[in-house]
Amino acid sequence: GSSGLFASDCGRMENFANEQLEFSMKYKAIQSATSIMSSDVQDSVFTVKWKIDTKGVFNWLFKIHNFYTSEFSLNRCRTLKSEKQIDQKNIQQSLFIKYDWEKLTATSNVDSTWGIPPQGCYDLLSMIYKLRTINSADHDSIQFIVDIESQIWSVKVNILGEVKLKNDLGISNVEKVELTFLSFEKTAKRKWKTDLLNNRISKPNSKIQIWFGPFPKRLPLLMKFGTD
Repeated sequence: GSSGLFASDCGRMENFANEQLEFSMKYKAIQSATSIMSSDVQDSVFTVKWKIDTKGVFNWLFKIHNFYTSEFSLNRCRTLKSEKQIDQKNIQQSLFIKYDWEKLTATSNVDSTWGIPPQGCYDLLSMIYKLRTINSADHDSIQFIVDIESQIWSVKVNILGEVKLKNDLGISNVEKVELTFLSFEKTAKRKWKTDLLNNRISKPNSKIQIWFGPFPKRLPLLMKFGTD
């Protein structure tokens, strides 16, 4: 069945603390960037940091040197703070967002405040880590509420089942899931320009596909943003 997951225990995300995951990124099958995703837990706050750097000719075509940070409460199962430092060809930006769950508002450093849902919400990074804790055998679809820089989205996660994935370790049996971004409420236009990643997924019916390895780690072995 479908579930919202906000009453669920987020404590199991702590199992992924002190990780460092390294990814090779491709654009249209051409290696374009490297990225490192790391995590830490202190005082029941789960922190994820994600760094993306283009390489080679892509530094000239469309450079990206972006750094994202997410802080998430394991006790309350909701986002506390997010930050990004963006240095890409068409935008340089420092953005900070703080969530006030007593007032049900989020406030950014670009003089903007918006309402957040009382049942809580994730951001993109915390949602990926939460997905790693879920035994998909208990679900056929899963629902998240996600805030992406003042735009609140309902994200439907379809469990596509076991598939074979070829990687550096050979051919593995992995689980594939597909995330579809749907309007949760009327989406207001942002007061600022956003980066390539958030701009790409902040659209109705945009998709992310993730191939997860086996339990208990359920490592994200492959992620695909968009449908092309």
